[in-house]
Amino acid sequence: MEAVDIVELVLIVSTLTIVIISLLLTLKTKYRYERLALSLGKGKDITEILKTYIEKVNEIDKRDDEIIEFCRKINDDSLKSVSKVGIIKYDAYSNTRNKLSFAIALLNRENTGVIINSIYSIDGSNVFAKSINEGKANSTLSVEETDALKIAMNVKQ
Repeated sequence: MEAVDIVELVLIVSTLTIVIISLLLTLKTKYRYERLALSLGKGKDITEILKTYIEKVNEIDKRDDEIIEFCRKINDDSLKSVSKVGIIKYDAYSNTRNKLSFAIALLNRENTGVIINSIYSIDGSNVFAKSINEGKANSTLSVEETDALKIAMNVKQ
């Protein structure tokens, strides 16, 4: 055998020894990990427990997104609903008493809505409605209607 062949043989044996040692260390590390995983999981595989928790977190995250979307829809719908009310009771005529006439303002958060005015007299009763857009009427308001609008908009009189 030549010196080169001996060097090659030594290198091959050395490499093979290093590979075997690396394999043994890897197996030992894997065994330690599995023991640790079982001890942390109280007898169950910790990786399965972690996968289950991750799935639950993702499910909760999805539900949170659904709840947030539902809340946005409720908020959008509430912009259109009546949230401000102002009412004034009054005597429309000098021959009536007990304040049986009234003006009521029904507004949303953007001060858009309607004013309903019911005028009572001995001969009968009349009801009128006037639209309100962003706090302004499309037609002339009576004093009582203006007061009801101010109350609904929480404006100082």
